Amino acid sequence: MKTPISITPVKIGHFSMACVLALTLSACGGGTATGEGDGENGGGDQGVDTTDTDADGLSDVTEDAIGTNPLVADSDSDGLSDGEEWNTYFTNPTDSDSDNDGVSDGDEVTLGANPNDASDGNPDNGNTNEPEPEPDQCLDPNSSNPEWQDNCTLRRFGTYARSAYTQGVQRILWCQEHDGGVADINTFADGAFGPMTAETVREFQTANGLLVDGIVGRETWGALFSKLSIIPGDSTFFEQYSIDGCNTSQVQFYKEFDGLLETGWKMARTPGSSDRVEFGSGEPY
Repeated sequence: MKTPISITPVKIGHFSMACVLALTLSACGGGTATGEGDGENGGGDQGVDTTDTDADGLSDVTEDAIGTNPLVADSDSDGLSDGEEWNTYFTNPTDSDSDNDGVSDGDEVTLGANPNDASDGNPDNGNTNEPEPEPDQCLDPNSSNPEWQDNCTLRRFGTYARSAYTQGVQRILWCQEHDGGVADINTFADGAFGPMTAETVREFQTANGLLVDGIVGRETWGALFSKLSIIPGDSTFFEQYSIDGCNTSQVQFYKEFDGLLETGWKMARTPGSSDRVEFGSGEPY
C-alpha cells in the first residue's frame, strides 16, 4: 500500500514501461536537468541529453522521438512553438490545425478558442477529403453521475486533456502503482494528460482487462471508479472515499448529498484535505 509523501525520493526497482518510454521522450518526470519543461509531472531527467538547439522548450532527443524538427522552434508553422504545443496546449506540434476546424492552433489560442475542440472553428474549411473530428464526449462536466461513466472523455491532445478530471484519474493511477516511476502523488497528479499519463492509462487498462487505447472513456471511467473505497463517517452531507492502494484512511474523493439525494462528486484539494473542490472538466488545482 502506498502512503503519499511530500518529498520525492527515488524509487529503486519501480520503473515501469512508462518510465522507459519517458526516458526516450525526455518525459520521465517531465522537465529536464537544465530546467526546460519538455514533458509532464515535474522533476528532472537524470542522465538524458537535454540539448535544445532551437530553444523551443523541447529537447532535441524529445523532438526526434515525436517527429518535430529540432532545428525549427515551430515545426508546423502555426504560431505556437513545439514546446508550447506539447507542454501547454496539448496540441499536435506536427499539425498546424490539430482539430481540423479550419483555424490554425496559433490563431485559436490568440482568439481564446480551444485548439483541440473542432466545434469552435470553421468545420473542414471546405476540405471534404479530411473528415472533421468530433469533440471529445462530455455528458457530465461536473461529475454529477453517481458512477462516473458519463464523465468527460480524456486523452492526449484531447478537449479535456488539462482538467481536474485528469488530476483525479492520475491520483487513482498512482495509487494503483501505474505511476511512471514518480514517487510523489502530487507531482504525478498535475492535471496534464501528457505522454506519461497516456502510457499509465494503457498500463491500467491492460491490468483490468479493458480495451488498451490510452483513452479514459466510459469503460475505463467505470474501472477507475471501482478502485474507490468508502471511509466510515457520520456526515449527512457527504461520504468520504479513499483510493485502493493508498492510505485507506486518507480521503481523496467526496460523494455529496442533499438529504437522501446524491448530488455529485468532489475531490480533496490534495490527498487527505478536508477542502472539497470541483471534480470536473475545469482547471486542475
